[in-house]
Amino acid sequence: MARHEAKLLRDARRAISDKNFQTDALVIMEKYAREGNPYFQLKLGNLYRYINFDLAIYWLKKTAKQGNRDAMYHLSQVYVSKKDYISALKWFERAKKSGSSFTIDYMGELISEFKIKTPNETSAKKYYARIKTLNEM
Repeated sequence: MARHEAKLLRDARRAISDKNFQTDALVIMEKYAREGNPYFQLKLGNLYRYINFDLAIYWLKKTAKQGNRDAMYHLSQVYVSKKDYISALKWFERAKKSGSSFTIDYMGELISEFKIKTPNETSAKKYYARIKTLNEM
């Protein structure tokens, strides 16, 4: 085990044994995420998806820009939750091109959202065609 991983494990064990586990764990995760650790950036982004969209986007973008395809996929989901379909499609395309295995099932959800939420039929058809093309890649 590398020194850095051993320290992470010690910090995590210490946080778990403490009565303030959640607060301590969050502080530790943020510390390592701020240092550029993509694992903790992804974990924080996914944690914040249910609490604060802006923080979720911040952390998921950090790790997605480092090439993390899971972060790209989760980022697209956050944007769908915010009803920002253009950004969702952008990150979905990046995840698909990076080889994300989650994207195929998610396609149906995204298509449904565009059919319902897109302002006009021409625009819906355009997005449907882009998604279909991505799905065939």
